[in-house]
Amino acid sequence: MSTRADILAMAQAYSGLDTVKLSQGYLFGPKGMEGDDADEFLDAFSKEFGVDLSDFVHYFHYDADEPPIHRRLEPVDATGQAFPLIPIHIDQLVHAAASGKWQMAYPAHTVRNNWWRLFGPLPWFFGAALLTLGATAILC
Repeated sequence: MSTRADILAMAQAYSGLDTVKLSQGYLFGPKGMEGDDADEFLDAFSKEFGVDLSDFVHYFHYDADEPPIHRRLEPVDATGQAFPLIPIHIDQLVHAAASGKWQMAYPAHTVRNNWWRLFGPLPWFFGAALLTLGATAILC
């Protein structure tokens, strides 16, 4: 098998997605792998193909938290605008496997931690309801 076919087979094993879909699109993001699946795939990919991923910045490519939680870590520019996710195509991984290193120039950025998104809207709803009930009890 070729390196491309091997990477596709590995991606299919970790994502459960069809290899035809993976080969035509992007491996990470809403239609690909996210969260633990992406982390585990990249770890296996690095070991299997001897790729140094020390320069790989995951929050530029996928949400490390399991969906449906929104992106918690966001790279932002100097004005505070979040960078959109950068998709990764299978060809980029084939190139990394051939060179032995992940090579991408990321823009200058800082990281915004939207930790509160980790909890989603439901706990906030219950918190607001409890505050409302507490205020009502005190006022009555």
